[in-house]
Amino acid sequence: MKHPHDRRSRARSSLAAAGVPALWLLWWGPCASAAPAPNCVDTSAPVQRLICADAQLTQQDQAISELYGATLQQSADADRKRLKARQSSWLTAREACVNGERPRECLADQQKRRLIELRIGLGQLKAPAAVEYACAGQEATRVSASYYPTDPPAAVLSYGDRQVVAFIAESASGARYAAGNVEIWEHQGAATFKWGKTELHCTRH
Repeated sequence: MKHPHDRRSRARSSLAAAGVPALWLLWWGPCASAAPAPNCVDTSAPVQRLICADAQLTQQDQAISELYGATLQQSADADRKRLKARQSSWLTAREACVNGERPRECLADQQKRRLIELRIGLGQLKAPAAVEYACAGQEATRVSASYYPTDPPAAVLSYGDRQVVAFIAESASGARYAAGNVEIWEHQGAATFKWGKTELHCTRH
């Protein structure tokens, strides 16, 4: 029977091969439950064929499975429905890569972003100090962003008691981070913050 330490060592090796910096691996501990390897027996799905034909994509996929399993394991029952819906929506976005012009690059980028998102949620990346914003008409509501120097850069955007992980997005000037219908665009201390249909005009504290 294999010792649990052996399984954790293999997990760390898998994450390192997927391009995870050594500092992040220090956070990889026994809380992370093992997950099944990617299904490379039944590759009827185009996205699975692409992943299984590429060592880096396969390693990323394995790491995502491990981190997602750890996330569910550590989450309260009330949060699991939301987490499963998020995973489902991400899988749909990943599958859309096969219809693009550069499916392999799209898959690698999608998986890299998901790895960052899961690690932030698990607290495996040291949280930077939050930047606070004062927004007109929302003085009583906390609006903040924690910017992570990942690749690609990420930010945890907070609006009241809601949070989302956003990623750097194309912008003519300043810095813009987006995730679905949530985004922040900041230029020279002034920021436009959008959360769904709500649009706020803010200044950095």
